[in-house]
Amino acid sequence: MSPIALSLWLLVVIFAARGALRALRDALGPRILRVLVFPGTVVASVGYVVGATLTGGNVRAVSPWSAPPADDGGSAAVGPGSWFSAFTAYLGQLTACVAGLILLAKGLGVA
Repeated sequence: MSPIALSLWLLVVIFAARGALRALRDALGPRILRVLVFPGTVVASVGYVVGATLTGGNVRAVSPWSAPPADDGGSAAVGPGSWFSAFTAYLGQLTACVAGLILLAKGLGVA
């Protein structure tokens, strides 16, 4: 698959996910939707904190209900300043989410 085709498919997936989230929020209400996505939010936040901590970053604020403070440029973790620390922090977040999905599938007997 060419990089342009991959980019277009990722764009379609992102907009479809945003549309599905908006439809669920309108149908269920924001409070119920937050409760439903809370476990995934916690897993992603913990993965991010672990990834940031492993690379020597310090985590100032992590909240599942609000955005990070605006004074730090929109980032909840501040690392040594290299791209590697940010990459590892987000890789930790993705790894935690994948591990959670695998455990959920095994628990439900799907995999």
